This record gives sequence, C-alpha cells and structure tokens, in this order.
Amino acid sequence: MKIKFPGHLLIAGPCYYPLGGEGYGGMERLATLVARELAAQGYEVDVVGGARSNQIPGCRVWRGALEGSFIEAEAQAWKEYAWLLDTGVEAVIDFSHSHYSRNGRGPGISWIWHDPYLMQPPVPQSGLFALSDWQARSHQKKNGQTIEVLDPICADPKLFFYDPKVNPSSRWLSLGILDANKGQAEAARLAEEIGIELDIVGKGVDEKVVRAVMEVEKRTGGRVRYLGEWTKGEAAKVEMMRQHCGMLYWPSYPEGYGEAHSQKLVEALMLGLPCVVRDQGAMWDVFSPLVSLMDSHSETIEVLQYGGIKERERTATFASGRWSVPVVAQRILDACKVKA
Repeated sequence: MKIKFPGHLLIAGPCYYPLGGEGYGGMERLATLVARELAAQGYEVDVVGGARSNQIPGCRVWRGALEGSFIEAEAQAWKEYAWLLDTGVEAVIDFSHSHYSRNGRGPGISWIWHDPYLMQPPVPQSGLFALSDWQARSHQKKNGQTIEVLDPICADPKLFFYDPKVNPSSRWLSLGILDANKGQAEAARLAEEIGIELDIVGKGVDEKVVRAVMEVEKRTGGRVRYLGEWTKGEAAKVEMMRQHCGMLYWPSYPEGYGEAHSQKLVEALMLGLPCVVRDQGAMWDVFSPLVSLMDSHSETIEVLQYGGIKERERTATFASGRWSVPVVAQRILDACKVKA
C-alpha cells in the first residue's frame, strides 16, 4: 500500500512527559519534531500524547488523562482515542513505548527504544524497527526475531547548525539525565583525574549519582561543576552547547548492556561539536568515525587534553544530512510505504 499525498497519519507519542514543550528531549521530542514536519508537508496528522501535551503546529493533538508512565498512561490514552484508528488513518507512526496503537490494528511502524536485555515491552510482529544495527543484533539474540534498522533520531536544523562566529570556551560538556547508566559520575571522575574543565547538565534522577558529581565539584573547586537540569528552553540550550569545546559522553552500562543510540550526540554533531564517547553499545555502529570512541584510558586522556574532532563544519554538514528532521521524516515515510 502506498500512502497517498497528502495522506492521513496518526502519530502515537509516549505519555511520560507532555508533547510539544521545551522539556525533556527524548521520545517526546522526536514525536513532536516528526509530527510538525509531516504537517508542514501537507499531511493530515493526528497526535496522541499524555496529559498537558501542547499544541503542535498543523496537527490535532489528543491528550490522554494521565502522564508520567509508559504503561498506565499510554494504556489510558489509547483507551480514550483508539477510535482515531477508524477515521481513515493510512499508517500509524508509533513513537510510544508500549505500542498499544499497533496492537493488530492496521499498517504502521514502531521502534524498540532500549537495549532488549534491559527492558522491552510486548512489540508488534510487523513494521518493527531497531534504532541501530547493534540493537537489532541484541533483539535477534534475545527474542529470535530479525528486524531491520530505521534511524528516527533527529534534530531541528534551524537550531542545530555550525556557527563559525562562535569562539568556544575551554570547557567540556556532559549532557543528560543523572542516573547510573548514563555515566555522569564516571565523566566527573574522569575529568577530575585528567584535569579538564567540565560542565555537567541534566536532571538529577539518581541521588547517589548527583552526590558523586557534587563531591567531585567540591574537590575540584568548580573546575568540574554540576549546573542542574536545563530549564531555559531549546534555543538557549543550543547556545549553551555552542559555548563548549566539546561533548564528553561516558555511558556506564553493566557489561553486555548499552545505549541503542544517542539523541544528545546527534544534536552535538549537527552543531559541529567534537564528541569524545565511551565505546559502549551502539556507539561504534552509529557514530564512527564522527566521534572519538574511547576504550583505552591513556588514549582518552590524550584526546580530552588536546581536543577531539577538528573538522567542525564538515562534521556538522554530514550530521545534518543524516539526522536533520526533513531527512528523517522522509526515511519514515519511505518505510511506511514499504511496510504498510
């Protein structure tokens, strides 16, 4: 089945945070960006999200009664809005975690969002994609199901672009929530040992990790510092990122587990920001050779002390050609046409 233009698409968003806002930039951000782009292209777009979701330009946004969970809130939203599937929808683009919108009800595509060995809710048996080759291999090994890769991670090229006028500081940046798997405590200790300046920005999810980071801040007299959760909006976040000399991303999953992709690295690379990344999970599959992938301690010290990728403009151009919203939206449309 080929989706006609302009067609009617239904986007199932996650219901953990409100869609369309300036808050957390995970699956909610992806659903919002893709919905906005498809509406701008002329598609009729309905979007289902959690309570307090904001309007998305050109879309009809349907708010479930709950938020704050991937299971209960998404189940409630689809209890309220399953009737949308009977309004001439040609395909569901499923950014949700629990996949209620694609439980045997017609064409569409869905993704698995995590390392299958860490967590995975029930998934559709058709139109299912991984975020990366590494995640697809993990899924096959864990569940015996072979799935293809469709990379939906994207960023707005009107915000995330290389600006040659910016003269960055000497400070590195570590961006993301503070929990045990994201490696913020390890990044802080690494910066302390090596002697670099590091700003850590993110929501404090794990109190133990927050304490570890703040202890490093105290020991280093602020050379390593925790700036807390970013609340100043997307445009201000972009300018903050541009002011740093590079991104340090140090995921710290247990042996055998890992990240399936990284939206924060996509955003940094589209800015042309040098990125030094621990080689865990899908980092090699997705980002080599755009980032400096480290598994040697001595090599990490050298790269952080003397800088990462130097070709900022070329990096930004390549990254935009792979992860800008219009490019990713077209990938998704092409997949819907094939899989529908």
